[in-house]
This record gives sequence, C-alpha cells and structure tokens, in this order.
Amino acid sequence: MRDAIEQVYRAYAPVPLNPDVEYCDHCVSPEQVAALHSYPLREVPAGTIGRLLTKGLSTWGDEAYFRHFVPRLLELIVAGDLNHVSLPVYLPGKLSRCLAAGTPDEREAVDRLLTAWWADTLARYPAPLDALTVYELLTALGRPGEPLLAAFSVAKPAHLASFVADAAIDHPPPELDAWLRGGVPAALLTAAGNTTDDLELLAQLDWALELLRHNY
Repeated sequence: MRDAIEQVYRAYAPVPLNPDVEYCDHCVSPEQVAALHSYPLREVPAGTIGRLLTKGLSTWGDEAYFRHFVPRLLELIVAGDLNHVSLPVYLPGKLSRCLAAGTPDEREAVDRLLTAWWADTLARYPAPLDALTVYELLTALGRPGEPLLAAFSVAKPAHLASFVADAAIDHPPPELDAWLRGGVPAALLTAAGNTTDDLELLAQLDWALELLRHNY
C-alpha cells in the first residue's frame, strides 16, 4: 500500500496548486480555502480537506485544482481517516472526472492503488473501511465486480461474514445480488465455519448465513 500511495504522489507531483482558485463563497468560506492552502500536501488534515471532497468540482475549483489534492485525498481515504458518510456518492464521479482530465501516469498510479486497496482490505480484519464500502467505491469507479467478489475465496472469513451480512440487507446492485443468490457465498461461509473453533467468528458466520436464507 505504501508503495502504491507513493506512486500516486509521484504521478501527481507535476500538478500545481492554484492559489487563486475560484469558489462560491456561499458554499465555501475564504477561511476554509486558506486553511487548505496553508499545509504541505502530505500534511493536510482530513478535517481540512473533507470539504473539498463534497464541494470540489461543483462550487470549488476545477479538475486541475482537484487533481492537485488527489494523492492526499486517496491516502486519507484508504487509511480510513476520511470516511465521510457520503464517500461512495462523492468520490467516484469526482475522481473519474479528474482521471479523464489527467495523464496516463496518473490513471496507472490510481489503478494500482485501487488494486492494492482491495487486497489490503481483505487481508486484515477489521480493515480501515468495511469491505462493502470499498466494493461499492471500486465498482462505481468502473472496476468489474466479479474478480472483486472472487477474492473472497481467500479473504479472512470475518470479512466474508461482514460483507455478506451488510450486502444482504442493503438492496445490492444486480451483480452483487446475483452473487448473493448463487451458492458461492453460502458455501464459503459454511466451509469457514467447519474450520474454526472461534465462537465469535462462528456467530458472525451463522448470522450471515441466516440473513442469506431469510433474504434470498
């Protein structure tokens, strides 16, 4: 993850900060803009850059301005330090616009980070962001869902249980809905339950299976 984040910083290094950015002062205060500009990029706090995630590209700056902050935004997001309730709503469209306006190096670096993010999410439990939120973000950014879901065959069982339980009650999109209705999630949950004596994990696995049976 660290190498992938550093690659994003390198790819976006040529994108300068526009100190005279235009913004709507009814939506963003001059103090908020000045505060964002007062930090070196790698040190911008989540609370300072969070407003840009919601107002950037609409009433605060353009693609070039937003692109300057992409490395720090992504670094904070994958670390779980910028877990805005509407993250799946705001990030995909804004990042997609910036990638379309950016360079091949930028797109390659972000793609590598997204790949590393999913692998890192499934490799540890709990992860900085829950697996369903990361899945929703990645698919909204154009990642095909099938290989993401296939990775649950080697993920920590607690992630599988949490993901299935969350998705089963969350009106999932068609591809995820079809996966839940198929036999793979139930088979993985059952297999995981047959190979552990961890009572807490067994309860998680049983709850996920119960939700599958009830909703599907």
